[in-house]
Amino acid sequence: MITISVCMIVKNDEKTLSPLLSSISQFANEIIIVDLGSSDNTIQIAKQFTPHVTSFAFQNDFSAARNYSFSFATMDYIMWLDASDIIENCEINKLLNLKQNAKGDVDVYMFPYDSSFDTNDYCTLTYFREELIKREANLKWQEPVYEYIQPTGNVIKTDIHIKHIEEYATDNTTKLDIYNNLLAKGIALSARSTYYFAKELAIHDMNDQAIDKYLEFLDMESWDEDKIAACFELSFCYEKTNNFKGMISSLLASFEYSTPRAEICCRIGDYFTNFNKFEEAIYWYEMALTAKAPESWGFVQVDYYGYIPHLWLCVLYYQLEDYEKAKYHNECAAKIKPDDASVLYNINLLNSL
Repeated sequence: MITISVCMIVKNDEKTLSPLLSSISQFANEIIIVDLGSSDNTIQIAKQFTPHVTSFAFQNDFSAARNYSFSFATMDYIMWLDASDIIENCEINKLLNLKQNAKGDVDVYMFPYDSSFDTNDYCTLTYFREELIKREANLKWQEPVYEYIQPTGNVIKTDIHIKHIEEYATDNTTKLDIYNNLLAKGIALSARSTYYFAKELAIHDMNDQAIDKYLEFLDMESWDEDKIAACFELSFCYEKTNNFKGMISSLLASFEYSTPRAEICCRIGDYFTNFNKFEEAIYWYEMALTAKAPESWGFVQVDYYGYIPHLWLCVLYYQLEDYEKAKYHNECAAKIKPDDASVLYNINLLNSL
């Protein structure tokens, strides 16, 4: 059996903090809250669940804040969470089982981190994160933004899912500002920070700048999974700027790092669909259906492994007036997302023929 300290950094999280702390209280031996300057009732809510509430003068470095929170932990293992995370009851039961049966010989437990969802709450993006860390391993958070702990030692995956629900505010420029301030001070960004800076630029529709940073990142030494993700994301930036040659080039560049991923194949299908080359597009969407999701810790674009290629194959076969195949692929998509609006629309359309 192991004991667990849950360490959190928070700021103006009064809307989500109470239900999360109620969940955490079911398995945590101690809860440590570090506030970064809340102006709402966050601190008062935190104190209802734990006496370990302190403040930290945030200076544009999320790793420094998380390391500060970890410094107060006293239990065998440290778990970190964001206030916008959700741990469902079935996952709490898994955590309690892990806690009861763990022998303490694991340095890092990796949890699936489900971070994006569609309107029907189907997960669309998941990846593994270092959620439970042995305190004696003394692992530290790195990078000022999009901070992470480098898993080392005895590292294992679990099937304990954390849901991350966060509505990204389009005017939220904190992360972007941190990167720009670092560059203004002449501080060179690491490969990882260059990649995430590109992501932030893309999120804010600064596509030309994002393209430059993605290309800069792809010329740096880094993890292949991030490079595949960068090629995928770069394709959208090129498409938004009507640079379709850049779009297809970025997608094909991903083949340098691994076998074709479903999301890459679908995006190549999108490229041909843009030019009404339906037969070519069908080839790539069908190729996507043969791809297997990566077993690494990297991003898995869930919808591309079944739902999206089937949906597009339905559309394309409909355009080619092959209604039987169109119906078949929509039925396949319906098995994955039976209540999806596009699937239901297609059912009505195809049944009317």
